[in-house]
Amino acid sequence: MKLYTKFTLYSTLSKILIVVVFLVFIPSVIQRLALSHTDLQLLSMKNKTLDIVNRLGVKEFIEEEHDSIFASYNILKEEFIYIEPLQGEHTNAEVFENAQRIIENETVDFRVLMYTFKSNGQYYLLEVGKSLSRIELLQDYFRKLTFFVLIIVILITIGADVMFTRYLLRPMQLIRDKLKRTNHPESFDFTTTETTTVDFRHLDESINEMMHKINAAFGHERQFIANVSHELLTPISIMKNKLENSLADEKIPDDVAMRIIEITNTLNRLIKIVNALLLISRIDNRQFLREDDLQLKDLVNEVVAEIEDRAI
Repeated sequence: MKLYTKFTLYSTLSKILIVVVFLVFIPSVIQRLALSHTDLQLLSMKNKTLDIVNRLGVKEFIEEEHDSIFASYNILKEEFIYIEPLQGEHTNAEVFENAQRIIENETVDFRVLMYTFKSNGQYYLLEVGKSLSRIELLQDYFRKLTFFVLIIVILITIGADVMFTRYLLRPMQLIRDKLKRTNHPESFDFTTTETTTVDFRHLDESINEMMHKINAAFGHERQFIANVSHELLTPISIMKNKLENSLADEKIPDDVAMRIIEITNTLNRLIKIVNALLLISRIDNRQFLREDDLQLKDLVNEVVAEIEDRAI
């Protein structure tokens, strides 16, 4: 698997894992968030009610109902305000709870804020509440909004990760292409790859340095083979000439002549080996390009003739 693919796969899987974890924990978080938001609204309702009480007095509420208790709720039964006088002394305290209230013979679940306050020497209980069904609608809104924002953020981050990973690994791609296009150390492109990443820059410099060393080693090897081949041809040629001159003498015995012929054949094979080394050296140096058609049968016959005396 390519490094770019691994980075992309890791980024995608990590985002999916974040979504899964988020979806597991987000309901409780949203529930707390909705309750916190509702509690803030209840506190605001309480403060506004107390402001009216401070300005008009609590009797204004009680007298409107011609009773000692004041209760008001909206037409949809989503909110209510309740004021009731208390006996004795009480401390000012705020209490939040989920409770049921009966409104027009209908039981409704509310989030209720209960607060005790004192007005004109009398303690009163103030209750303000919001319907839990409205809170659930708020939670559903928060869930949809959060999920939508999460998907948008994940898509944006995945796209950004893919683009940044491609940009980050582009020098690696260029270095790999340089190596793939090289079929010989001499054809290697020693141009420095432009990158701001120190690791890739060090890698490119190391590869260039290595290819320089390999190219120099190839050159030394070719030069060594050429020098050795030339040095070997000189004494071999001298020995062959002396043996051929010896064969020209009619006084040498036949058995000696046969040995000289065998030695001459061996020297001829050695000359062919040295010439082959020279040919290899010239090919490596690109000094020999053979474009002749090759006949496999003739090549096999040539090889058989070359090793025939050794096979006996």
